Amino acid sequence: MAGAILRTMAIITTVAVFSALWCRGPLKNWQCAQNLEQIGAALQTYAQHDKSGDYAPMSRTPGCLMFSPKALGSEAMQKAPLLISYVHPHRSVLERRCTNASLYVFDDNSYWYLGFAFANERSANEWLEACKEAAQHREPVNDFEREARHGGSCEWRSKRAISSRLATGRWAGFRASNEIVYAHLKENIGDTLSPFDDGREKEAYFKSIIPVMVERPELHGNGGHVLYLDGHVEFVPYPGQFPMTQKFIEGLRSLDRLPN
Repeated sequence: MAGAILRTMAIITTVAVFSALWCRGPLKNWQCAQNLEQIGAALQTYAQHDKSGDYAPMSRTPGCLMFSPKALGSEAMQKAPLLISYVHPHRSVLERRCTNASLYVFDDNSYWYLGFAFANERSANEWLEACKEAAQHREPVNDFEREARHGGSCEWRSKRAISSRLATGRWAGFRASNEIVYAHLKENIGDTLSPFDDGREKEAYFKSIIPVMVERPELHGNGGHVLYLDGHVEFVPYPGQFPMTQKFIEGLRSLDRLPN
């Protein structure tokens, strides 16, 4: 009788443990998504108050894909450790650091902030190459990519190799274009996008596919959450569709291996 009771208790304990572990996964996924949604709201607020409608500028730290810590001064960003993924292996340690304003961490150990909108994946990969070159020369991202306007058209240049001119300031042929084009993220990015031939609403569509922040896929093991320009968050499997393609993610990770 005692043996049967012990076996029953062991089964109940095992089921309880596995149930807790199963529930913890969906809960942390939800919490990670909430993190990015709150960051997205803070970035949108910044853009709404910026005279040009730009999103927060990139960090001045070479090779760090995060926004500038001075750009977002909202209470939400200051009080909550939003830049730490709930599945980060050192979350508890990093959370304690966040209680001290002087130790608050604005880095890309959980999420990458892209800061630019890309016309296609080729543009994103070329941008990463420029990021790596800038980091090797101890230059921050914003120093080598700037937006200038000439007679109503848009031109994006780097101090080094990359430049691209857009006729009439629009991203014509967005879906199939091989042209290297990228622009600072803006609240009204749809104003620079060319409509599809079938007449579908362009701005809502483009804002729904332009990534703003990308969670490191190694934290979950099989993918990560992506914040898009329209504010919604999706879990994208890795390897998978952009921005979770192997080439782009490996390019992002390569910045970690550069000397500080």
